Amino acid sequence: MRVEHFNEVEIDQIIRELVQRLGPDGILSGYTLPRPRMAGSNALHEYEFKDKEDLRRFFTPHFQHVKVWETIYPHRANRSF
Repeated sequence: MRVEHFNEVEIDQIIRELVQRLGPDGILSGYTLPRPRMAGSNALHEYEFKDKEDLRRFFTPHFQHVKVWETIYPHRANRSF
């Protein structure tokens, strides 16, 4: 499952359910792809995160410690959390 395939409300609900299942000591790790640099978007993406801070804002209400970073390679980029 990639989080960008859901809308904002669905993302929030998914994170709430994950937090409940992970418990107080749980750790969530994953990644998403940055918004395409060129015009247009992926038709399968319900929500494309504008930047690292936009991605972080989904997690900060639910997790005490949140880190989001970006890795950029010539043919691919990731935003990890």
